[in-house]
Amino acid sequence: MKDNQGYTHFINGLFCLYTVDRVSICNFSTREIIDLPAPPMRPFQECFHYLGFDSTTNKYKVLKVCSVKCCKDEDNEEEGENLYFESKFDVLTRGRDMSWRSIHDAPAIDARKRSACIDGRLYWWDPAGRELVHFSFNNELFGFTSRPPRTRRHVGEIHQFRGDLALVVGFDVVNQAMALRLWVFESGLVQTIEDHGETRDVKAYSWCLRHIQVPYAIANRDLKFHANLPTGEVLMTGIEEEEAAAAANSNSNSPFPMPIYSYDHTSRKSEKFITGKNYPSSRRNKHARKLEVFYYEEDITPLDHLITNK
Repeated sequence: MKDNQGYTHFINGLFCLYTVDRVSICNFSTREIIDLPAPPMRPFQECFHYLGFDSTTNKYKVLKVCSVKCCKDEDNEEEGENLYFESKFDVLTRGRDMSWRSIHDAPAIDARKRSACIDGRLYWWDPAGRELVHFSFNNELFGFTSRPPRTRRHVGEIHQFRGDLALVVGFDVVNQAMALRLWVFESGLVQTIEDHGETRDVKAYSWCLRHIQVPYAIANRDLKFHANLPTGEVLMTGIEEEEAAAAANSNSNSPFPMPIYSYDHTSRKSEKFITGKNYPSSRRNKHARKLEVFYYEEDITPLDHLITNK
């Protein structure tokens, strides 16, 4: 697939590649690619695609989101208060009718910022950063989650942490050590709710402030949180003090490898490994921001069987 505009996250070993007018689903293990019906064209500035799995029907779905930034009054735009977003959503269910369906009465989201898919739900910030918006691949409905109490707008970058929604905020000093600060939307006590004479248990969620100790050598050195693996390790990129000093004393275009740090916050042990490509030191921060880390479980089932016979 040439001139790829973007790619989605992995779901059960599958992901999508897409351009403005083309979407393909891929099996990373078998290297198979199948083209999907062309998505609807919309005269919007930016469009993004997301792959999801409907656990109630065992079907894969592709969501297309197109957003445009508008201005209510072009002659009186102050501090962005007059700016607003308009978002359009279309969804395709693989193995169903294989046609794109528009989702009406959808809220606006800021699709340019990082999103995360957790338990079949996609999370984004709303354009104003006041709350988080989620879309369920099961029932194709939207919902809202308030941001942590007494926090500013767009308080942190959206991530998945130990299977929960998390917002990575910054650094704190905890017990004389540097720690990554993040808000985690965790489940607490199970509440019993009575509905039309029937009782059911519902998990109660709340925001909890958590800290992850990080190696001192890379703390505050352009550290970026990338992923939390199912095995418990946290993956980060950063620049160690020795590397920073070497870069400062050398030509700004000298190549330096991109390090990735794996940190197990349970055992408090870190491990460093290097990516295969070297980047000029003057551009490494830019590439570090673009680096994406994905986890997938290998599945050698033929792609056509995997997505049509679920």
